[in-house]
Amino acid sequence: MEILIIIVAHFIGDWWLQSRRMAENKSKDLKVLAHHGYNIGMTLGVAALILFWEPSVALLWVFINTTLHMGQDWFLWRLAGKYVAQSIMLEKTEDADKLNESLETVYGTDFNNIRVDNINPIDIYKSKSFWNVVGLDQTLHYLVLFASYFILI
Repeated sequence: MEILIIIVAHFIGDWWLQSRRMAENKSKDLKVLAHHGYNIGMTLGVAALILFWEPSVALLWVFINTTLHMGQDWFLWRLAGKYVAQSIMLEKTEDADKLNESLETVYGTDFNNIRVDNINPIDIYKSKSFWNVVGLDQTLHYLVLFASYFILI
């Protein structure tokens, strides 16, 4: 039952309460990241009231997970943006020799400097590399949530 409570709380905070603007900007704008962290902290706070008898342990669990969640979102998505953009460009370009020429013509940049901001959102959501990063992101969040819970109980 505890695992289900953690999964549902995280799902609500990280998916239902996260707008598209928040998802696209939480690795670029600290105000947006703070708003996302607030949503995560509040939903985990409700879960902690159910999971822990000791209020100080509940607060510690919420603090640890909210802080690590925000840090992970800030750094993982900053690093992943370039990987996703480069993967999409490689998927769309059959002739690798013409890739830089195409990027400079279409996006005004080269392969090493391409950013996910330059890519059509439809192409991002269709890309396997994007969903690989989403899967990694969620796996890391759940590992931290479960590990910290089982360490603190």
